[in-house]
Amino acid sequence: MSFPVLDNLVDGEVVYQRFILVTGCITAFSPDLSASTLHIAVDTPSFPTQTFPVSSENGAWKALVHLQPGPQNITFSFNGDSDVAITVSNISYLPLLQLPPLHLAILVARDSPQWMDCPPEKAASPSHNDLGAAIKKIRTWAYMCQAYTAEEMRRSGFGRRSFRLDEEWAPDTLSISDEQPVFRVTAKVHIVKSDCTTAQIRDPNLAQQNPNARNKGIPSSSLDFYGLYTYFHQAIEKYEGPFQVFRGEEDGPVIAGLILDSHYDPVQDLITGHAALGGTGGKLGKVHLGMFGSHTHWAWPRFIEEITPCLLDATRVTPRSLVGNDNGECGTFWEACCIGQGAALHEVGHAFGLPHQPSGIMSRGYVEWNRSFVAKESYCVRRGSPAHLSVPLETSNHWHLADKLHLASHPMFALPGDVPRTRDKAPISSQPMRDRIVVKSENGIAHLCWMRDGKVVQEHDIRSEELLEVVLLLNDVRSELGQGEKKSGIGKLGLTITACDGAQKTIADFWEYATEALVVLPGCDFVVKKKSAVSGGPEGKWGVWRWAVLLTKLNKDGKVIRADKLQIQCGLWFDGVYVHYEDGTQDVAGAKRHAGGNTKQLGGGTTWLNLGKDDEIQSLRIKAGEYGFVNEVQFITKEDAGAVRKGMEELVPDDGEKIIGFYGKHQHDNGYCPTLEFGILTIPQGTELPKDAYEMPALRNTDGGSGVSPSDVNGGGAWGQYEEYEDRDVDEDEDEDDGEMEE
Repeated sequence: MSFPVLDNLVDGEVVYQRFILVTGCITAFSPDLSASTLHIAVDTPSFPTQTFPVSSENGAWKALVHLQPGPQNITFSFNGDSDVAITVSNISYLPLLQLPPLHLAILVARDSPQWMDCPPEKAASPSHNDLGAAIKKIRTWAYMCQAYTAEEMRRSGFGRRSFRLDEEWAPDTLSISDEQPVFRVTAKVHIVKSDCTTAQIRDPNLAQQNPNARNKGIPSSSLDFYGLYTYFHQAIEKYEGPFQVFRGEEDGPVIAGLILDSHYDPVQDLITGHAALGGTGGKLGKVHLGMFGSHTHWAWPRFIEEITPCLLDATRVTPRSLVGNDNGECGTFWEACCIGQGAALHEVGHAFGLPHQPSGIMSRGYVEWNRSFVAKESYCVRRGSPAHLSVPLETSNHWHLADKLHLASHPMFALPGDVPRTRDKAPISSQPMRDRIVVKSENGIAHLCWMRDGKVVQEHDIRSEELLEVVLLLNDVRSELGQGEKKSGIGKLGLTITACDGAQKTIADFWEYATEALVVLPGCDFVVKKKSAVSGGPEGKWGVWRWAVLLTKLNKDGKVIRADKLQIQCGLWFDGVYVHYEDGTQDVAGAKRHAGGNTKQLGGGTTWLNLGKDDEIQSLRIKAGEYGFVNEVQFITKEDAGAVRKGMEELVPDDGEKIIGFYGKHQHDNGYCPTLEFGILTIPQGTELPKDAYEMPALRNTDGGSGVSPSDVNGGGAWGQYEEYEDRDVDEDEDEDDGEMEE
């Protein structure tokens, strides 16, 4: 006889979320590919019975199960037959009311019509597009995200760990089966009125997907207005209530925010009133906001009973639907639901301090959002694939391990009995050598992710090995993953390293990094070594400017002279350094020219460092990651002392070596040319560079090495050239004025 079997729940478990995502299968299951009504029925106290589909191919099923506070029994029955049922006993739901919650908010224009886009093909269309529907949908979505995150954390060994929702005793809307309003403790949804009109919110110049928009909400060192993100923040500040930040508080509330008045304009083929952005405080205050439009809200479920139908609805989105096809990935109703719900969680991830990742929710893995909740799949327009009667256990819809490591130490994700954890992240160091690269973290290395052309090709979860140091032998990497030379047609090989504390470091071009680690000096028995900090930011569409600058040079008489002062330029990020020599000349440690050919002047504020005859640069302390760039460089001399500030990586010469110069690379663009890599050049103490070395291209700053100088460059700074800037570390050690915001 066939019985339900549970994969992830046993008698006596304690759960800390209102809903739990349970997976299982049917024992002794005989495939019946023609069956369309196989289901699992779930009976819990104080909530209507729910049913979820069973795969007719392998008997797998997934269920979102409601819990009430305290102990309870849950019964799972196959096709609702009590004779083939299993009861899980004494499951206790313990709300962690002491933790700060995630708040839900809907931004409404002051003259809002209070309706959302909805295709006429949608069943009961009018009941899906008003403010009441918006409240029901965001509430259901929030509980789906909470349960999904808890299950993801459990699967990686972190326990059922998730965020708490701001809840209240109120009429519950989560079940359509409630015959009359039933009061329960349920998620509170704040209606936040804006001073802006609907026309202001729908201004095409604020639309994130408008290529000609003047302000999409992207951070800039020169702007104080962040488009729709600013509008939402202003409304939150005026709303006050639970969103107030009290003096002395380090962090403000975390808010998932929906823009009600998003609208698809078919004439412009543009989704207006929408910007998918998430950020952690900064210029706009200490509120952490993950914001998204309502343009896919029509596809979201209002009730638990609608989750399965919404995630299986294969109705095609056509021009007649009069709704936006976000990113071209909303070809069916169920795909629109995945993109909308998953992208919203992605932005909340940014509000929790998560950067973009190579895979998962913080990439675009949420295109398979449905597979976490339903055991089968409908026809997919995006892939052009037929319906599947079962779905794989592993999907692209996951929290990346780096995200889980970060969230495990987040105060909103704490569990009873947790050992106190620091949220400070130790920098990851990497040192190229002749035949290897050595990677180190004082908190241990957790994960290695190899990528080619931005796609994951190999991953290694090495937490169990408890390694503080990982040695990557170049021959081993070459044999397993290839050299990745352009002439072979194989793209660049990249590596993202994740430490056990959630810190990350990305090497965009592994082989460039490995093979340029040394500069061979002809006729010498020693080499110039390189050691750097890499930000992991994007190279931009015009490539990079590579450079090297020495702390000595040959004057016009061929005599070696030294640098006597450094002019350090730093603003929102670290721009570079002017190296001044004794003869009054100077060189620049940074980009010399824009991509259009104009001379690049280093920006930001100026700090001078005078170098006496006996002064030597002993080390560099570098902070990299915020905005995807190098943010700060400290030049440490003999007179300097003190501990390395948290969040900074220190570059120290190997024993018996001395610093003779700097090298790095900058984004080569027509604007800011921010720093992507900055490092030191060293040779053995007691040796000097031969004079021929001063003419070596590898030790000079000449043409940047990019060979790209387009003559018809359009204007626009670095922020205008891309809209996703990845792998930013979370800045938690300073009270910066500059916020962190991502798409």
